[in-house]
Amino acid sequence: QLKATGKAPFGLLPILEVDGTVISTSVAIVTYIAEVTGLTSDTPLERARGNMMMDGLHDVAGALNIPKYFFEKDEAKKAEHVTNFIDKMVPPWVEKFEAFFKQNGGGDGWFVGSKVTCVDFAIFNLFDSLSSFLQKDINLLLPKDKAPKLVALVERVKALPTLAAYLEKRPYLSY
Repeated sequence: QLKATGKAPFGLLPILEVDGTVISTSVAIVTYIAEVTGLTSDTPLERARGNMMMDGLHDVAGALNIPKYFFEKDEAKKAEHVTNFIDKMVPPWVEKFEAFFKQNGGGDGWFVGSKVTCVDFAIFNLFDSLSSFLQKDINLLLPKDKAPKLVALVERVKALPTLAAYLEKRPYLSY
């Protein structure tokens, strides 16, 4: 139905319509919302590093190949796909994210710059969503011994008052 309206510039979701203007693709939408809510970094270089990270997070989510997971009928193959993703695909990304994070103040604050940004929320969201989607403990995806700074960041984001209040009330999403 949406395709027939011509509203989706690339014929895909998500889209966000603001004052009659349609914005498409997840990263563009997140970037726009971050700009209007003040969740961007202070300098162009920090914003570029944040955008680089957002693209990396998008790549990790894409590596799961969700359609393959959902449409696989053979439960053994589905389980093998998840195990491969967790054991072989996630660890190198976690290692890269941890190293990248440490470049900003040793990894003791926020991911880019000196204040919370959409990148911090995106990191939390990636690991929280994967944990829920795969029905696996987040510590399996983000082990403290391999990524202590990222684990601490996820906990800092999770403890932000507005997010913490939401998380207490959010419904469980069953996939």
